[in-house]
Amino acid sequence: MTEAIELRVPLEPGAQGVVDQYRAAALPPLEQGTAQQAREGYRATSLRAGFEPERDVRARDLTIGAGGNPLRTRIYEPEAAIGPRPLIVYLHGGGWVMGDLDTHDSTCRLLARQAGAILVAVDYRLAPEHPFPAAVEDAVAALRHVPAAVAGLGIETAGLAAAGDSAGATLALVAALALRDEATPSALALFYPAGDMGRRTASMDEFSSGYPLTSSTLRWFRDLYLDDVALAGDWRASPARHPDFGALPPTLILSVGHDPLRDDTIALAGRLKREVRGSEHRHLPDQMHGFLTLGGVIAPARGELDHAARFLRQAMGLGPVLEREGESA
Repeated sequence: MTEAIELRVPLEPGAQGVVDQYRAAALPPLEQGTAQQAREGYRATSLRAGFEPERDVRARDLTIGAGGNPLRTRIYEPEAAIGPRPLIVYLHGGGWVMGDLDTHDSTCRLLARQAGAILVAVDYRLAPEHPFPAAVEDAVAALRHVPAAVAGLGIETAGLAAAGDSAGATLALVAALALRDEATPSALALFYPAGDMGRRTASMDEFSSGYPLTSSTLRWFRDLYLDDVALAGDWRASPARHPDFGALPPTLILSVGHDPLRDDTIALAGRLKREVRGSEHRHLPDQMHGFLTLGGVIAPARGELDHAARFLRQAMGLGPVLEREGESA
């Protein structure tokens, strides 16, 4: 029996403020502009409204040779954390069209800090210049090659996890499914992913206007990402269509109430809970899609990343984050 959840309540004040500003600005929706214009706007918003950067997290950019297609990555290493450190491969959101290492820099810094982890963010190829399955290929290559690249730098890690938000969460799930017979991670954290790009749900109709992400924007992303809408039937585009989740590791999946993807994410969470031992579904009925990259103005974002950090460490058999004497979170 599926546990009943409250799908939507009024927005949390910080998220309401974001939506109010968006509506007051009366900006045209993303789908009325170009992909480059969407990227520039997304980048500006992320940099303006992100978390205050964690200054005690070292970051360095590294290009990794991965099957003939070099991957740009950014490696985050908390200075204070000691003891077993997981390796987290992070795939950013942005509808497969937007996002880069900078749009998610403050989010990745904070997750690395809270998890006491080596976190490697991946700058995968974007549509429409690089349509499906380019992003999938990069996500799979990242899970295959990042561990060896980090080890080659002399960085010791205690197991592999994968995480991502929105499109990046979908890619993390797809990559884990693709590699389940070889290099599957030991844990996943998926923040408001898409499960089935060909499925129409009630929440798609519910959020057709008035929010930064609407159903029409989602369709625009899909059409830029997929050369043919029939490709939505490929499980690499719609992981909910994969026949068997049984080999996946414990997975945390987060859905939010004010999101055209809400019902799709909840359906995906139901399968993960049924088929994957140790999985957890968190639903925030008062939050909006994309809030984890707006932590400077949406206060609960920090707590959700903290919860994800604890989940990943526990799923990987690691204890609480340890820090050098005299240093604290």
